[in-house]
Amino acid sequence: MNNSETKKINCIEGLRTIGWIGIFLCHFRYSMLPNLSLFIDKTPLSFFYSGNPYVRMFFVISGFVLSYKYFNFDISLQKIPKEMIRRYFRLMPLIFLFSLIIYIFMKLGFLKNLEVAEITNSKTFLASFNNFEPSIFRCLKEALFNNYLIGDALYIGPLWTIKYEFLGSLLVILSVSIFKNQKIRYLFYPIFLLAYKSYFNYFIIGMIICDLYLNQKINIFISNHKLIKAILILTGFLLFSMTNITSEKKLDRIIFGIGIILFFIGFINSTLMENIFGNKLMQLGGRISFSAYLIHWPIIETFSCYFVLLFYSKMDFNLLVLINCFISLFIIAFFSYFINKYIEPLGYKFCSKFI
Repeated sequence: MNNSETKKINCIEGLRTIGWIGIFLCHFRYSMLPNLSLFIDKTPLSFFYSGNPYVRMFFVISGFVLSYKYFNFDISLQKIPKEMIRRYFRLMPLIFLFSLIIYIFMKLGFLKNLEVAEITNSKTFLASFNNFEPSIFRCLKEALFNNYLIGDALYIGPLWTIKYEFLGSLLVILSVSIFKNQKIRYLFYPIFLLAYKSYFNYFIIGMIICDLYLNQKINIFISNHKLIKAILILTGFLLFSMTNITSEKKLDRIIFGIGIILFFIGFINSTLMENIFGNKLMQLGGRISFSAYLIHWPIIETFSCYFVLLFYSKMDFNLLVLINCFISLFIIAFFSYFINKYIEPLGYKFCSKFI
């Protein structure tokens, strides 16, 4: 099953790029235009500015990338604690830094989300964040421990996902190390997915996609048939983009999962998708995705909200929101580039030197 050569799948970075942009657009819309209704909201195109479905896609990507690494390279159970410590120190520096910044901003009154929520009527979304008295002990506890193990995300709301990213990676590494050379994994997949209803399921879906991708017969068959690839991509996209993923119905979640699997299998085997989503700009967007995801919410609570307070009585509100959106997106990308280049590597350097 293992490939002797592990090639980089650049189009995955493109999915990360549209993922963090889609999450930003979702949060920006709910903050600035919470009552906006568009005719495309009931079409598959709504996926491109959705929030939670992109989060699930990120989990699938994480499961796939980790599985792709460990299906091809052996890892013993004894090495897993060391791998998890490395992952912690790759995540923690940025989370710690920006949680501390948000704490300071709250103490100084720099966050303007509560004021703007009154203007935009986003009282159930924008006003629900950072509306408490900040505590340095609580901030440090969250940034150093609770984000990763419990899921607390009081200071940077979207970081509720870090618990799943951290523990989901442990799930994937454990599962691959135990099952990768065992045919019993084909029994493990459906049992886990049917018995356990959680965001962790998407990491196992990523593992399934990787398993299928590394199957030479399946891979070669799909790669040699353009029509099959097109059907997989289109059918998969329609299935997961049109499914009500917030539904508690198991059938809806099964359809979403099947759609994700079909889409990914067609997508990562497509030369066209590799050319479109794997170009240098998309790769750059993928590399900054963690930084962008982390800072997009603090940018909305500060710059985007200040922009509204400065101009909402001076221009058409819809035009204000449009300009605000583009400038905010540029600021996120700009700062994420430098954070990724100069701050993110500190965790990797620490790991390589001490762990």
